[in-house]
Amino acid sequence: MIRAVAWPVTLLTTAMIALAADESRQSKSEEPDAFDIEPPILKQNLSDEPLPAGGTPDAKVARLEKQLGRAKGNAAGAERLWRRCERNPGAIN
Repeated sequence: MIRAVAWPVTLLTTAMIALAADESRQSKSEEPDAFDIEPPILKQNLSDEPLPAGGTPDAKVARLEKQLGRAKGNAAGAERLWRRCERNPGAIN
């Protein structure tokens, strides 16, 4: 009994899969692939002129001072974390 039902179900499933595959091939030929379209080339620094100097010396000093302040803050945070780990090794896992 099961074989009598299994064969028609198998044949029907196979036919449906074959039809679905055929339809997907037809729809693919109508639509261009996403990779067929290339974006335009971005034009960056195509001139032969040298790059301008990076600001005034005062601006450079201010930028370096700001970076130094950030580095000190990061170092202080790392030091606090180290002390916390020394006191209680199982605190951070």
